[in-house]
Amino acid sequence: MTAQFLFSPYYASHLRAKAPSSRRWSDAAQQLSESLENVVGDVLIAAAVVAYLGVFTVDYREECLDKWHRKCQELGISCSANFVLYDTLGDAVQSRTWQLAGLPVDAFSVDNGIIHVISSLTITINPPTGQANKWIVSMEKENNLLVVKQTDPTFLQVVEEALQKGFPLLIEGIGETLDPVLDNVLLKRTFKQNGVDHVVLGDHAVEYHKDFRLYITTRLANPHFLPQVTNKVVLLNFLITRLGLENQLLGLVVAHERPQLEERKNRLLVESAHNRRALQKTQEKILEVLSTAGQNLLEDEKAIDIMSSSREEISKDHPAEHPLDPGCVPLRHSVLV
Repeated sequence: MTAQFLFSPYYASHLRAKAPSSRRWSDAAQQLSESLENVVGDVLIAAAVVAYLGVFTVDYREECLDKWHRKCQELGISCSANFVLYDTLGDAVQSRTWQLAGLPVDAFSVDNGIIHVISSLTITINPPTGQANKWIVSMEKENNLLVVKQTDPTFLQVVEEALQKGFPLLIEGIGETLDPVLDNVLLKRTFKQNGVDHVVLGDHAVEYHKDFRLYITTRLANPHFLPQVTNKVVLLNFLITRLGLENQLLGLVVAHERPQLEERKNRLLVESAHNRRALQKTQEKILEVLSTAGQNLLEDEKAIDIMSSSREEISKDHPAEHPLDPGCVPLRHSVLV
């Protein structure tokens, strides 16, 4: 490739246009390089948080994180000085979607969302405000969510319908026991029958749809589940923090006093979520182009055109480094009500 070709006006203009994106990718590469040094310790702590800390309050989670961090240092395991679960397992697009569905913006609640999604099944301790139920209902309202209680006479029929049709199912208001008929569902003991997944529910087998999702909530503030229950599920404490409560109260006041302002905020949240999704898809497209292009990228006009159009899409949105609101602080500095 000649120097005249490299610095022709056509390619020079494209190179200049790539300057902001180049800085973005360079910064991302630098961050990934730094996080790679601590990946073993961070993933170890993140796995422990998901497995063991979901049921506890923010104060006790902080205490455990400090102990685990010191232990990693003693054992020579490199980990981040200020571990935040979101930095290891979080997703900006997903977090914004949760906020649109009503999840509080404080880090404790976002961490709960991460634990909820990563765990195969959770029993969520629903606060008196019903925050967990509201979030689940809002998040799954477009997916034909079915809601039922264990005491309902149609309980088994509703569970069977959700299993067969792949609808999300919310079992709300449980006590300290779970109906044994759910054991096979909780443990995902499926088997193939005529090439289709089935699970035994009660005294007969029903189809197990791949899209089926199960949510369980309880209003008990301090439930004492038997080991037969806790070894099948992850307990998740969804009690609201002071920061989360402040944001909710502020939203109610603004909605009452300045409804136009609240409407504008909600519209901006929707636009932000859309832009984040578009940005993520654009970045994935750029990576695909770079991975499939030849050694001389500047000779591939198709790749250059794709990256040019991608630059315009990226310039529409410049998301913050953290998906939480400016008033939100990391879990390690949160305050419990």
